[in-house]
Amino acid sequence: EPGSYIDADGLNFGGNAGSQGFPGFQPADVTNRRRSSYAAYADWEASLTPALTVDAALRAEHYSDFGSSTTGKLSGSYKLTKDWMLRGAASTGFRAPSLQQLYFSSTFTDFIGGRPVPVQLAPNGSAITNAAGV
Repeated sequence: EPGSYIDADGLNFGGNAGSQGFPGFQPADVTNRRRSSYAAYADWEASLTPALTVDAALRAEHYSDFGSSTTGKLSGSYKLTKDWMLRGAASTGFRAPSLQQLYFSSTFTDFIGGRPVPVQLAPNGSAITNAAGV
């Protein structure tokens, strides 16, 4: 909505217009991103004894915009008594960032020393984040 970010009164305080410190989503914030992915998953579980169960899993995944990853998990349980069991797991725990995490952009107004200053949340790959080494 242009009315949320244009400088309607012509005062141009700090370079931002809008209300409540949020000058709206601006044309520079617009993006059209897509992702495709494919994955393979394997899981193996075995009861080695009546008390001991082990599990191993492996997942290989490729994202069109993020790259590839292979993750693994090992877990197991041991039944101590009829009422008590020990369980544990270890995993590499990777998850690719969502499209919103990678590409979200927004500008808002912050007040520094009593003066309005435009602040931008910049997406990955923008000139601002590239300058910061992202």
